Amino acid sequence: ILVGLLKGAYFTGLYGSAFKFVEAMILIPQSLALALFPLSSRLFVDDKERLKKIYKKGLGVLLLFSLPFALVLIFFSKWIVGFAYGVNYLTAAPVLSLLGLALILFFLNALPGNIIQNSPKFKQFLPWASLNFAIALVLCLILVPKYSIIGAAWAVVGGELAGLIINNWFVFK
Repeated sequence: ILVGLLKGAYFTGLYGSAFKFVEAMILIPQSLALALFPLSSRLFVDDKERLKKIYKKGLGVLLLFSLPFALVLIFFSKWIVGFAYGVNYLTAAPVLSLLGLALILFFLNALPGNIIQNSPKFKQFLPWASLNFAIALVLCLILVPKYSIIGAAWAVVGGELAGLIINNWFVFK
């Protein structure tokens, strides 16, 4: 939305074309996190130390699973964009490479996100979710005008990194 407001339709189209690949891949960590979550949710009250170990293993699995997808986006973005959209969209390839970094964070945020959403303390998380949104918004407002769609990609990376810190802090608390 902010790319459209700050840079216009042309840049929105370029950014959106790169982000479509990431949107499709977001389903993968969500599925994995849902598969991992039932195991950890049964341990919520019973054994917190075991839960912590399983949670960390779940994050490790998500990290390892994210790497091939991220590496493909990082190293083959020019080929992917060129093949999918043609040479007119090749200026979006660096955005797709940066979003490969964000994809790793999307994977890692899936598990704590699912735990928070299914937690009885969900309402207590809402101010932290608002903080995460504010961080992403500020990053967009600073980076998009200065660096255009590359700035938007960095804002996504920064927002996801902030979310990873906030989400894990809340889960461990």
